Amino acid sequence: MQWLQLSFDRPWFLLLLMLLPAIWVMGWRSLSGLGRVRFYTALTFRSLLLILLVCALAEIQLVRISQRIVALFLIDQSTSVAADERRAAFEYAGSTVAKHRDTVVEDQAGVIVFGSQAQIEHAPSPAGPLPKQLESTVDDSRTNLAAAMRLAKASFPAGAAKRVVILSDGNQNVGDALSEARDLAAAGIGIDVAPLAHGPQGDVVVERVTAPTGARIGQAFDVQVVVDYRLPPVSQFSKPPPSTVRGKLSIVRRASGHTQLVGEEEVTLRAGKQVFQFRQQLDETAFYTYEARFVPADAKFDHYVQNNAAAAFTHLQGRGRVLLIVNSENPLEFDGLADLLRKHELEVTIQPTNALFSSLGELQNFDCVVLGNVPRTTGVLADELQQFTDEQVNMLVKNVEQLGAGLVMIGGPESFGAGAGPIPNSKRRSLSICR
Repeated sequence: MQWLQLSFDRPWFLLLLMLLPAIWVMGWRSLSGLGRVRFYTALTFRSLLLILLVCALAEIQLVRISQRIVALFLIDQSTSVAADERRAAFEYAGSTVAKHRDTVVEDQAGVIVFGSQAQIEHAPSPAGPLPKQLESTVDDSRTNLAAAMRLAKASFPAGAAKRVVILSDGNQNVGDALSEARDLAAAGIGIDVAPLAHGPQGDVVVERVTAPTGARIGQAFDVQVVVDYRLPPVSQFSKPPPSTVRGKLSIVRRASGHTQLVGEEEVTLRAGKQVFQFRQQLDETAFYTYEARFVPADAKFDHYVQNNAAAAFTHLQGRGRVLLIVNSENPLEFDGLADLLRKHELEVTIQPTNALFSSLGELQNFDCVVLGNVPRTTGVLADELQQFTDEQVNMLVKNVEQLGAGLVMIGGPESFGAGAGPIPNSKRRSLSICR
């Protein structure tokens, strides 16, 4: 059914019609000498001229009104929407159209499906029900809502009210849907939204596996697995997922082409993040990769299986090496310390002050240098004097500052005196303690 209607784009200009009485009053005075017929004819033409001028300024239009509505349902088919939600969206579109067609037979409806691209699943038509499920092939790896809105705008027939109904989770990753929505609104196309839930079954994500990037032989360390159970918002088409999900969490270790199961346990995950720890201690130098994987007891409560695994690696180094520099006049003073360090899986090299290192390359072989009650100068007679040269002191400083090695200074009667210690006060602040 259609009818015509007058409308004005600038209706405020219609206020100028209030000048009509003034024209008649002025004409009554200025045209009173004319005859009766000429008098009324002149006033009528002046009034019509004012009315036409005002209508032109108000931009009068003759609009054809149609009660026929064409609705296009844009149904999201990307993987971010679960299969149950997609089927429910088709059922919703079909039941909505069937209900309105019982009373209005002139209306038309169609379906556009979209993923990476959009395509017409059912062209706008007044006859026949809408499809109950997807029959086309859609690339579901992306969500391009903007393409569906452009296709809808181009698919509407002329001479009818136009409306789009978007059934999507809104999780677009291609295109600009907001810009396309503005274009639809500017073209007089109505937009309705029926939101779909994002992965309504819930989703378990193995977020990360953390392990120390470097470890030592015989040193215990923890491998941590962070697991996140994400509950989505619930739409009008879906049931809420369970608050917990059960499954099996396992972690394997790979090195030199060999794979070994480190741990496996049945876990119950609650909503949010949880951390699981696996204690490790290795005795062979190599690069190790740890991979954690979660397998749900019921797959329908875990939307994406692609994010159920994560990995990390660690490099197992040899034993830590310590260079213990002792006074050549008392070389056995720190043998007890050396034995204690060896009991803690460290390799200790003892170097007396009369046989000191001569290059920075020699220091690079050690993780830490320990100065055990060492003075700057040793010896009594002139030909027996041994001392740290300025060059050797600078090597110790660079070994800490630039190469990241540790340095420990053990005080005693022969060190930390007024200028007697091997490291000047001006450089002590730049040295770190042994790691």
